[in-house]
Amino acid sequence: MLRTVAGVMKWQTCQTQNLVGCKLRVGSSPTAGIRGIASPCYSRPMKSFTDIVAGARGFGRRRFVVAQAADPVVLEAVEAARREGFCAPVLVGVRGEIEAAARSADVPLDNTRIVDVAEKADAAAAAVRLVASGEGDVLVKGLLQTSELLKPVLDKTTGLDRKSVV
Repeated sequence: MLRTVAGVMKWQTCQTQNLVGCKLRVGSSPTAGIRGIASPCYSRPMKSFTDIVAGARGFGRRRFVVAQAADPVVLEAVEAARREGFCAPVLVGVRGEIEAAARSADVPLDNTRIVDVAEKADAAAAAVRLVASGEGDVLVKGLLQTSELLKPVLDKTTGLDRKSVV
């Protein structure tokens, strides 16, 4: 069992037939009962892309923080996820470059949060800070090298807490 910061709720691994391996949040007292499921559970394997999208919808709308989002392909993918109902994009990068990439891909940026950074090199650290602070749910690699994203992710003082990453 893992305790949350407040110490009020606990996580237990469910062992029922249909929810094997899922994390259930239960109250701290025996009478509190089950409060909710940490993540959707599936009793059957996913066999198609449609199954994957349906599974993603089960998580509800999540804030996808895209590090260096100035890439038409990445913006198209994020827009498709938004249309499917499971993504609320937060785009991090140089605003002018993000807007130019969106125009070239014909992706609307209406009601999309853009976090403007001075230089491309600052995008990864800014995106990681957003996720670490709780302003984002999912960190997405945009138009940058994997090593450029992993450096701020693994930073011991400002990176993501490895205990909270699934």
